[in-house]
Amino acid sequence: MVSRQNLNGFQNKKIELILNLSEGQVLSLSNNLISVLNYPVKNDQNYSSTKTAGYLWKMGNNGLEYLNCPQPKSELQLHYQDNVGDEKLHLKVDKDGIQLKTK
Repeated sequence: MVSRQNLNGFQNKKIELILNLSEGQVLSLSNNLISVLNYPVKNDQNYSSTKTAGYLWKMGNNGLEYLNCPQPKSELQLHYQDNVGDEKLHLKVDKDGIQLKTK
């Protein structure tokens, strides 16, 4: 569960977000997610979940693989496309809160 003092103007609300990645997908975890990364994140560096923030990762066979690229941005954006290339999900987390669009 994610608990934040002020999330888009609502106080003390909880959000649970489970992100399932397929092998080969790349993920950039922004530093502003440190306070919400509470569950173990299996990775090849044995980093705690909060230490995974700020870096670029690729989903491997046995968890996240470190790509050694610090993330300079202060936001997370995730786009998911189906096999045809149509965007099905857009997730954005930044200083203004969380935006989720599905199609």
